[in-house]
Amino acid sequence: MTANQDTKTRADELRHRRYEQTTPRMTVPAARPARTNRAASQATGVPVAMARPVVVRNTTFGTPIHRQAATPNPRRQYYVALSTAAPGAELRLPAMPVIHWGWRALSGAMVFALLVLVGSLLWSPFFMVGTIHIEGINRLDAGEIEAIADLENLSIVEVNAKLVRDDLTKTFPGIEKVVVSVGLPNAVGITITERQPAIAWRLGEETLWIDAEGVIFPAQGDAGPLLTIHSQDNPPLAAPVVTPEMEKAAEETEIGKAVLAAALANPDPKIIDPALLVTAQKLVALLPEGTALAYSQSDGLGWQDPNGMFVYIGSSLEDFDAKFAMYQQIATEMSNRGLQPALISVEYLNNPYLKMEQ
Repeated sequence: MTANQDTKTRADELRHRRYEQTTPRMTVPAARPARTNRAASQATGVPVAMARPVVVRNTTFGTPIHRQAATPNPRRQYYVALSTAAPGAELRLPAMPVIHWGWRALSGAMVFALLVLVGSLLWSPFFMVGTIHIEGINRLDAGEIEAIADLENLSIVEVNAKLVRDDLTKTFPGIEKVVVSVGLPNAVGITITERQPAIAWRLGEETLWIDAEGVIFPAQGDAGPLLTIHSQDNPPLAAPVVTPEMEKAAEETEIGKAVLAAALANPDPKIIDPALLVTAQKLVALLPEGTALAYSQSDGLGWQDPNGMFVYIGSSLEDFDAKFAMYQQIATEMSNRGLQPALISVEYLNNPYLKMEQ
C-alpha cells in the first residue's frame, strides 16, 4: 500500500467521523437490528452508529419521547371509512377527551342530584298532599278531622305524623288511638280507633260518655242504649298521674311547678274515680233492668226509682241489702201517707233522711 492511499484512507475516516458528530441522531433508524449495522460496517468499511431511543435531554437521565408526549387526559379518536372501493381511506372525527371521574366529581354529582330531589319534594305539585284517606270513624266527622290535621298545601316531606296524631287526640278525647301513615308521592292515611262508651253521664242538659277504662269524653253521635247516671255534679276524677320527672322539675324550676299545677288541675285525659265506676257497674246488676243510676257529690251513688224519686246509698255497696230494705220501708211509709219525696238517702243506716224537693 502506498503512502498516498494510506493518507487518503485516514482522511476519509476522519471526515466520516466529523460527519457523524454533526449529523442529528434523529436521522438514524431507531430500530435497526445489530447484525444489519455490522453488515453495513463490513461492506463499506465505515463504522455505523448503533440505534438508540430518541430522548429529551431536559432531565438528568433523559425522558423518552413517547413518555414526554403522554397526557393524563388523552382524547379518544374515531375513524370512519369513507368508501369500501377505496380501502384505507378514512375520515377522522373530532377527538373527544376521555373523562376520568374522581371522588370529588362523583360527590359533587351526588350533591347536585340530592338538591334537585329535595327541591322537587318541597315545591313540585306532584308531591303535594292530595286526598286524605280516613278510616275507622263511626261517630266523628271526617271534615273536622281534616281541619285539625291541617295538611292542605303541604309537601309530603313536611307532614309530621306525630304532630298530627297529638293534635287529633287532644282535640277529640273520644279518640283512643290514631295511626298516621305517609307514603310517596302524596298519600296520607289516618286510621282512627274511637272509644266505645259504656256509661252516659247526664249533667243537666249535657251528656258525657265514659268508656270501660273510665275515660270521660263528650258525647257525639248515637251510641245506642247505655247505662245512664243522672247528676247535678261533674264526675269525680281519679287522682292524676304524677311522674318522678314532673316532681323533680317542680322542685327545680318555677316552670316545672306551673306544669305540675296545671296537670293536677286539668288532667288529660280525664278519668273517673275507679271506685265509683266499679260500684256503678255492680249496682246496676242489683237493680231492675233499665234502672237509671244517680250521683250526688254529697250523697254518693244511687238510682232513680220508677216513681221518679232518687235514692242514694253512698260511695260503696257495703250493707247494700240493708240499705235497699230501708229504702223500701221509707218509700212505702211515704206512699201510705200520700207523700212523694224527691230524695231518700240511706247512706247511713242509723241516720237516713229524705227531701221533699230537690
